[in-house]
Amino acid sequence: MDPRDLLNGAILQCLEAATLGMPFEVWKTRMGRFRDEGNIEAFKNVYKRGGIAGYWQGLSPKMVESASKGAVLLFAKEGILNTCKKSDMNPTLAGVIAGAGGAASAASAGILQRSNELPIAPRGQLDGAVSQN
Repeated sequence: MDPRDLLNGAILQCLEAATLGMPFEVWKTRMGRFRDEGNIEAFKNVYKRGGIAGYWQGLSPKMVESASKGAVLLFAKEGILNTCKKSDMNPTLAGVIAGAGGAASAASAGILQRSNELPIAPRGQLDGAVSQN
């Protein structure tokens, strides 16, 4: 297993998040929070609230999450793939197993990252959540 896969995975995942992932994530979150807004209205309201930079709100924490998830995904996938190839497994099957194993590893890392986060509730709706002020 090559330790460079940790760096490569982190860089690739951060590039994806910074270019396409964040704008869609912010837009999707807006639509989830304000369920009465349609697609276009939510898109316009994100822009009204923060301009073009509004689509990249929360970029710093997202980069930490993306870097760790991407590093784990690529490192695990390559390790599993190399092990499968050494056992003379069919290359297609090896790729499928490695991809699934890498994804499962990255998902597990994401679950562990979020295990200490508290849910945020809108003002006046406290059910064991932290109130948003």
